[in-house]
Amino acid sequence: MRRCLLVSLALMLLASPCLASGSDNQLWSEIHTTTMLNNYWDFVANGQLQFGDDISELIQESFHAGFNVKVNEYLTISPTYGYFNDDPADGGNSHENRASVLATVHLPLSGFHVSIGNEFEYRLRDPQTDSWRYRPRLTIEHPIGPSPWNLSAYLADEGFYDSEFSRFVRNRAYAGIKKKLMENLTIDLYYMRQDDNEANPGNLNVVGLALHFHFNGAELDYRPVHSVD
Repeated sequence: MRRCLLVSLALMLLASPCLASGSDNQLWSEIHTTTMLNNYWDFVANGQLQFGDDISELIQESFHAGFNVKVNEYLTISPTYGYFNDDPADGGNSHENRASVLATVHLPLSGFHVSIGNEFEYRLRDPQTDSWRYRPRLTIEHPIGPSPWNLSAYLADEGFYDSEFSRFVRNRAYAGIKKKLMENLTIDLYYMRQDDNEANPGNLNVVGLALHFHFNGAELDYRPVHSVD
């Protein structure tokens, strides 16, 4: 079963489209924070900087905030809001406000953690035309090495259906390693290959570094103010 899952995902990565116009090598730097409010709700806030044009300049800043709603141990619903500021090398400038809802199914399977996500997002763009996208994704993760290493490796694949073109126009394939550095901090180093036959550049080779901070808001010391008689 394990081999079948790995082979299936590897085939998905190899089958990604290679018809994109232009190419670029990029570096993405990310910070993710998750604060557990109770057993059912998390507050999430994420920020990202993208360096492109062969990692010579900043091309995008973005921020996300929202919630993870844990319906049960297998299903999480995540409504979020995102803001994007693009400042490409040609001097153009565009902004985007994005509302999205992601449903993720978690499937522990013989030592693997398999997650299947389906995300719908509506994009309010300036100066481009507004549009919506559907983003299905599959992630397979497995621990590697002895338990004290706190290491895991993962493969993932994500497609993008864009209403502007009425078809799937983008594919992203990921391979990465995660390490838990301390109780509330995990580091994630990954490589991502993007193929997009509409964007320019559409072919991207991305090295990403993400820091994941986890906090437990339920353990904060809330003390009531006592009135003085």
